[in-house]
Amino acid sequence: MKVFGPFNTIWKSNIVRQILFALFILFISRFIWFIENRFWMPNVGFLEFVKAFLYGFYFDLPVIAYLLAPLFLWQFVFPTFSQNHQIVTRVLFLIPNAICLALNGIDTGFSKINGKRSGFDFFSLAGDDANNIAPYLIDNIPSLLALATAFVIIYKFTPVNGNAIYLWKKNRIFRSILAIPLTFAIWILAARGGTQLRPLRSIDASNFVDANISPLVYSTPLNILSTWNREGKFFKPVPKDIEMAEKEIGLTSLATENLCPNKKNIVILVVESLARDYTGFLNQAPYTPFLDSLSQHSINFTHCFANGTKSIDMVPAMFAGLPNLMDEPYILSTYNTNKVENAFLKYRKFGYSTGFFHGSNNGTMGFQSFLKQTGIDHYFGIDEYPTKDKDFDGNWGIWDEPYLHYFADCLDTMRKPFFNALFTLSSHHPYEIPQKYEKALPFHEKTIQRSIGYTDIALRKFFAYAATKSWFKNTVFVITGDHTSHGVLEYFYCPSGRYEVPFLVYNSGNVPQKISKSTSQCDILPTLSGIMGNKINYAGLGRNAVDSTYEGYSMHYDKGLYYMIQYPFAMGMNEFGEVKVFQKQIRNYPKPTKLEHNGLTYNKMKSTLTAYLSVFTDRLKSNKWR
Repeated sequence: MKVFGPFNTIWKSNIVRQILFALFILFISRFIWFIENRFWMPNVGFLEFVKAFLYGFYFDLPVIAYLLAPLFLWQFVFPTFSQNHQIVTRVLFLIPNAICLALNGIDTGFSKINGKRSGFDFFSLAGDDANNIAPYLIDNIPSLLALATAFVIIYKFTPVNGNAIYLWKKNRIFRSILAIPLTFAIWILAARGGTQLRPLRSIDASNFVDANISPLVYSTPLNILSTWNREGKFFKPVPKDIEMAEKEIGLTSLATENLCPNKKNIVILVVESLARDYTGFLNQAPYTPFLDSLSQHSINFTHCFANGTKSIDMVPAMFAGLPNLMDEPYILSTYNTNKVENAFLKYRKFGYSTGFFHGSNNGTMGFQSFLKQTGIDHYFGIDEYPTKDKDFDGNWGIWDEPYLHYFADCLDTMRKPFFNALFTLSSHHPYEIPQKYEKALPFHEKTIQRSIGYTDIALRKFFAYAATKSWFKNTVFVITGDHTSHGVLEYFYCPSGRYEVPFLVYNSGNVPQKISKSTSQCDILPTLSGIMGNKINYAGLGRNAVDSTYEGYSMHYDKGLYYMIQYPFAMGMNEFGEVKVFQKQIRNYPKPTKLEHNGLTYNKMKSTLTAYLSVFTDRLKSNKWR
């Protein structure tokens, strides 16, 4: 039939056949990678591996869209000329596919060592002066010969004798006007991997299959594209003895026995942009009357610091002990497919059901991908919320009040004990609040402070509702902030004040107390374990703040410097180990006191900061975060 004529032309075209051939080539390289690396993958079942291969075709589309773009452009712009000059077409098809085969082939051997796919960091490792490529090539002569044979086969069998696609024809102007933008739109969709918030990345594979086999889903070229130019700047002077550095900062061996005799339920409440600045119990501000009252019945860590300035930094820091010490957030970095073990996985091993709740789009900031990859049972985003049209705030997601009520109801249905975290969102720009609270919250219109006041009301109603539940008395609650926001004092923009967030631990049986030791988001879960009387060893860099041997500090990266905060002292070091900032700054005072680069405090902080950065760099580059 004539109506199917255009479709038959497209189906039999060179471009469609080339795409299918490229998918087949990537499938073969994935199969070879799987055969060689099957030994370190867990036995997740035959069907899960089949799913991984099927989803692999989907994850190969962005690779094909990017790498074959010159070939597509050549054939679309010069359809007749390309038909008559097939050697150019063959070469344009061979080069990107040869690159893919070579990268996947190299990684087939490299993955046996590091248990993951290589990212953009591969190029820095390959260019390291300590690496000698000659022995590697000699040891793999058979593989190189097989690769060369594959190149010849690809060149010979490149589809070049099918139909040409003419996007523009003088006698069919209307069709041409539609065809060009439609073709470009299809390319954009393929390159992005769909219409989701962020382009498809390697870390997203854990949304589709078991996280332990997610490297089977994506290819090495996609992982390189996902982490392109995102390696980040690292601390250079790494000491040779990493074990000594670990001992200096008090990290215990992961081989130490884990004990969890106290299996109370755990709820982590992370409030968007909740800075110390806005609270009454830490700064005499009027915006958080409920949290002020709750603090009187809680363990209050009065000097807690965020490990980053963005929400995307919070999740790795708090739940995996992985602070932001790079130019790029970890979730977006070249290392985001490293084997990282988060707290959800730890508690799951002790029989807990686990979940993370955030009433925004499921793909926001890569939370779902990161948490599923590193070990969580369930992720609850806006897609799981039952009345999202009714309770949508018009900007980011679900209003805090109904979402916290929904959260409490979800906890009813969860297997006990549970370990769940919720991240609020209403105290985010543009700082809207529900209309019914306009008069109840008379603070300045559309400010962070007023939206914090709304979230405080939502938390009060949540705790009142939760108190009626059977699980409430057997639950430990942690309340903190993800990062800070606008401050009313100059102090809240200094290296310490900019990172100050609350840290409360509440349980109906708590003995209220204040602990002034410096802590960070990385310390929150190890500290919670200590408070509960458990001994859970995390792979991260956090410490138990109730341990008397821990002096307390926080680390972050800001404006090209690595900072250590040990209130009231702050030290900033560059990537070469040179101290550029050493100062003392009292809370709420605008100006710091610059200190001499000597003395006991200076030497101790410099040694600790150097050891910390050395361990961080070694663990990240060596994929040893579990």
